[in-house]
Amino acid sequence: MLSLWSKYSIQTLKDKFHQLLLETPPAPGLPQITSEEAYLLLDGLWFGKRYCLMLYRQAKEKLLLHASFMAKEHGSLIAKDLRIFYSLLECTR
Repeated sequence: MLSLWSKYSIQTLKDKFHQLLLETPPAPGLPQITSEEAYLLLDGLWFGKRYCLMLYRQAKEKLLLHASFMAKEHGSLIAKDLRIFYSLLECTR
């Protein structure tokens, strides 16, 4: 479906996604949040049955904060990402 929409072949899309996923992601940085309360939303987007793209975003302002590519939605991997957020949040206070 993506190949029909984008007009790229499936192989070209695979190559582009592999290039993107092999790049080192930028260091996550938290934007300034304007309110005292902020809700973090986590969502997993599955690619078949093998891979999951976890997205973390700030609920009210719809800011994408971080993305992780993992084989499963393991709590330990999500907890690792949350520890990164917590340490960044502590640095900004």
